Amino acid sequence: MLKQCEEAVQAAAQAAGRAKLTSNQLADLESRIAAAQRRMARQDPQAVSSMTAQDRFRSAADLVMADIRAKAAKDRENAQRQIILTAETGQRIDRLQGSFTDAKGHDGTRAEALKADLTHTGHYIKAIAHEALGRMMATIEALGNTKGAGVGRQILMKVFDAENPMMTRDFVRELFASADGSTGNKEAQLGAQTWLDTIEGMRQRFNAAGGDVRKLAYGYVPQPHDAAAVRKAGPEAWADRTLPLLDRRQYVNDDGSRMSDDQVRDMLRKAWETITTEGQNKTEPGQFKGTGKRANRGQDERQIHFKDGDAYLAYMKDFGRGPMFDAMARHVHGMARDIGLVERYGPDPAAQARLQFDLTALADKTQPGKLVGWNKVNPETMWNIVSGRVGMPESDGIAATFGGVRNLMSASKLGAAVLTSFADLGTLVVTTGYNRLGYWKLLKDIALNAGKHSDASEFMSSHGMIAEALTNGLNRWSGDFIGSGWTGKLSNATMKLSLLNAWTDGLRQGFKMTFNAKLMEMAGKDWNALSEFDQRHLTRAGFTPEDWATMNKVQPTDFKGRQMLTPDAIVATGDPGAPNLATRMLGFVQDESEYAVVNPDIRTRAITTLGGKEAGTMAGELARTVMQFKAFPISMLTRHWSRAMEGGADGGPALANRYAYGMALTASLMALGAITVQSKQILSGQDPIDMKKPRFWAKALATGGALGVAGDLFLIDPQNNGTDTATTMVKNYAGPAAGAVAELVGKLGIENAWQYAEGKDTHAAAEAMNWIKSNTPGASLWWLRPLIDHGFMNQLNEAASPGFLGRMKQRAMQNWGTRYWWNPNSMQPDRAPDMAHSVGG
Repeated sequence: MLKQCEEAVQAAAQAAGRAKLTSNQLADLESRIAAAQRRMARQDPQAVSSMTAQDRFRSAADLVMADIRAKAAKDRENAQRQIILTAETGQRIDRLQGSFTDAKGHDGTRAEALKADLTHTGHYIKAIAHEALGRMMATIEALGNTKGAGVGRQILMKVFDAENPMMTRDFVRELFASADGSTGNKEAQLGAQTWLDTIEGMRQRFNAAGGDVRKLAYGYVPQPHDAAAVRKAGPEAWADRTLPLLDRRQYVNDDGSRMSDDQVRDMLRKAWETITTEGQNKTEPGQFKGTGKRANRGQDERQIHFKDGDAYLAYMKDFGRGPMFDAMARHVHGMARDIGLVERYGPDPAAQARLQFDLTALADKTQPGKLVGWNKVNPETMWNIVSGRVGMPESDGIAATFGGVRNLMSASKLGAAVLTSFADLGTLVVTTGYNRLGYWKLLKDIALNAGKHSDASEFMSSHGMIAEALTNGLNRWSGDFIGSGWTGKLSNATMKLSLLNAWTDGLRQGFKMTFNAKLMEMAGKDWNALSEFDQRHLTRAGFTPEDWATMNKVQPTDFKGRQMLTPDAIVATGDPGAPNLATRMLGFVQDESEYAVVNPDIRTRAITTLGGKEAGTMAGELARTVMQFKAFPISMLTRHWSRAMEGGADGGPALANRYAYGMALTASLMALGAITVQSKQILSGQDPIDMKKPRFWAKALATGGALGVAGDLFLIDPQNNGTDTATTMVKNYAGPAAGAVAELVGKLGIENAWQYAEGKDTHAAAEAMNWIKSNTPGASLWWLRPLIDHGFMNQLNEAASPGFLGRMKQRAMQNWGTRYWWNPNSMQPDRAPDMAHSVGG
């Protein structure tokens, strides 16, 4: 800083009654003034270039002073927000603790109430994301539009979520042009405008809660850099290829002149270092990269500005990571998390969490690290999950490698998962009864929501009650958000082709509609007119009598003559807390639907990550790999068996009784498990099993999932077809990836080696082919597997190991006393399945 400028600044500080500024403070101030000069130059370069150096300095200093004053005012407001939200958080936790005092199975500690509040925050965050995605339906439709795509591309889009290059190109061009319609592509223009409106609304909502995110001068689009590709190119080559793509108007000197090529190259070399050290992957460009207040996110300036949509696409082709919608979805979910945390816990949620841990430890007379509550999950673990720390990879390389393995396991093992999902009908029936919903209405609503383009489905999606498949994740099975790599595409394709996504979304969307209508009906009653059961259910979901007074004012949204509850209708009441209430209500509907068709909750994620081990670490990725496919059975424990233990209250349904709930859950899931077992039996070409055998019902109980993870771990059928008991135990205890390795090394390797040494027939070739088939993505699809087996696989096995098919038939007779209605070596069935055999006929 020039000496005369420094003297002027020190004089101004003394005049304001401030102490003399230190050299560090002066350097920081100089840096801020320089940044302000560049900001002025970008906004009006001609005016800045005509100024003298002194005038530029003074104008920039005025801007900095205005920023300092604004920040000081914002800090005061945020301090007040933090105090208010600290009080509100304490009140929420106190109410929740009181609601658990009469619940069997709960220990009544404040730790349990704190965990419930964190769970509600997770629902709140998900609801914010779903609200945003609901407003983005035009964007989603634009990116999925097949306009201009050939037949092959359309198939890839439907099955593997591939992009339509033409729509992506026009969409990005419209984004950079602020959706001015310059492409002539109306769908792309509408999709771009919807995206810009949505993220602008989220930016304003975040700032209203204490955040400080500035708006770009052009349409925002995420920049997902592929760190490996950038690293491989090297700093010089990467800078050379990126430089021509930049909007040089954004790179100016303090005097308003544009930076030279060498200056911009120097900036790019520093950006290369940030990207390749994965700092860029962990935060969006422009996000705060420290550990301070979450409200400070977004204060840093974006460094890479592309000159137009074509330049952006050219860069993404060489150095981008994943398709367009994945990057946008990640941005929406990240913003939803930031918004949810600051709205619930204040501008500094991490400080709020530490305070609540200490207060809870004091109340429970223990140490913060020993807080667990009745289900033995530490509140700090749940906080790490809710705040996103657990899911943020420490190393993208480690996360991608292990994630790819898990994706391949999903793609190769879950092709018949829709058959196992018959058990969803059991949890759906129990949850419907628990909430006193009409079963006939539910069936009708499921039918109405069939197909993503049905009127009911579009109505639900537009109001934030979106189908889970729109988030493009397989978290029901893995507990984590599946990435956008080719292995993730294979997993998603398997779920689509197996019809599991359609099944799950259809049931869950139907339940949401029925439950939504029920809530609207309840909203017409005063709080005191609700039954004790309803009051307790709502209180444990985080609602108060004051919230319900707002609900009493809601004017329902009409859908084909039916009165529905929507977030917009709640906000339209005009009550100060209505927007917050609308999000919480949406989260409540979503969470209850995940009881109906089970989805992992935060407690399940705490368990499947072995206490919140971070993604991208060896410990965290091993935990996720070992616990793969255990999210569903664990969720049965954390959701349904926890609810069963809570017991009933006056005015509740019959299923509010813990014994009735447990019996209904067990009986329905065991019966549906029996249907699954017999369905798989018939699809394998065998007659159904005689259900008079006690062992059949043990198998049905494990298959239905009524016993949760215990059924998977302890009800292992020693005569399980396809592999030996030891390998099955490895799969069930250590995960499918470890099971595949155990089968390859133990059964195919060591066991065959010993058999060969003893001069026995090893059947190694046939076993190897079956191992390959069982680990091939898509080969397990329930409708494709019979075609593969009867088309060529059985014949290959017989050729490689003479007598293979005979041994198959013999094993079926020994294990279950069943015969093949579809001969393994025949392309066509010999007869119809003998259904009478299922009852001993």
